[in-house]
Amino acid sequence: KDIGSNPVFLNADTHDYILGLTSHLPYVVSLSLFYYLMKKDHGNLFDFAGSGLRDVTRIASGDPMMSYGFVKTNKEKIKGFLAEYIETLKEFLSTIESDDFLHVAEVVKKRRDKIW
Repeated sequence: KDIGSNPVFLNADTHDYILGLTSHLPYVVSLSLFYYLMKKDHGNLFDFAGSGLRDVTRIASGDPMMSYGFVKTNKEKIKGFLAEYIETLKEFLSTIESDDFLHVAEVVKKRRDKIW
């Protein structure tokens, strides 16, 4: 508390669930996006990248040993969340194909704005 934190006591399963969704999954998504772009880069792709890409992939620059630790110890939850997230990406692909993307983007923006 002296350093501005708010300690919360959780059992291990709840901790792994919450951190899997709010920390581990975002890290893996950021890392995988940057990895995908690295495979597509043939020399100057990142010369055209702006702050949006930098923001989305910032956490991919985290300490690999730390991320290896949480991926190894929370592997099953991360795998499950990643599989569900892949399904969400497929849903987003459908919204683009059906021209419903704007509606979904507006709904997500409103919810995110309420949080932050």
